[in-house]
Amino acid sequence: MEKIIIGREYNHPFTITGKNVSHKHCELTRNGDKWTIRDLGSRHGTFIQDSKNGSLVPVGGTEVPIDPFTLICLGDVSVEGCTFYAYNVFFPDKYAPIFTYLSEKNEQFKQKGERLENIARWIKLAVFAANAIVFMVSFMPMNSESRLMMLRFVPLLSTGLAALYDPSMARRRIDEYRKRFRYCPNPSCHEMLTERAIRLRQCRCMAN
Repeated sequence: MEKIIIGREYNHPFTITGKNVSHKHCELTRNGDKWTIRDLGSRHGTFIQDSKNGSLVPVGGTEVPIDPFTLICLGDVSVEGCTFYAYNVFFPDKYAPIFTYLSEKNEQFKQKGERLENIARWIKLAVFAANAIVFMVSFMPMNSESRLMMLRFVPLLSTGLAALYDPSMARRRIDEYRKRFRYCPNPSCHEMLTERAIRLRQCRCMAN
């Protein structure tokens, strides 16, 4: 079992200068393939990234399970805090596995976006088909009550389908989530990675 305390004056493997990072901020534990983190009563808090939507979730004083590629934020994401991946703590300066993880997340969100576009096309087709049915029904010989039900039900169905699921809004939400998984794996860097940087597996800070 390995335990490492992270803070401005403790035994972490990288330099921390952010004023919002406490001297004794949090503790990471690695026991085989089990990783945990807990806050040590820091002033500005410890946060971990949700693996699904990228939001930052606060960590309390009890051990919270994480994985090697969990993003950890001490204080905040500005230069006054410190942001790094759990992997950085036990394997410093080894960024290739983190870039692989970021590439996989980027591809997952790309595929979700493509699925949303396919759904949008099917909804447009359904609305077009509903309008075509309404048009044809208007010429069909049937009693007025049946025709009225058809003329009301079909447009209501297509309108409800479009209202309940807005592909453009869902796509914007996916794009927002996607942008959250672009933190540079270098704890000393505070830039967000571009798609090109993820593809090349190198941030500007690593090229200098």
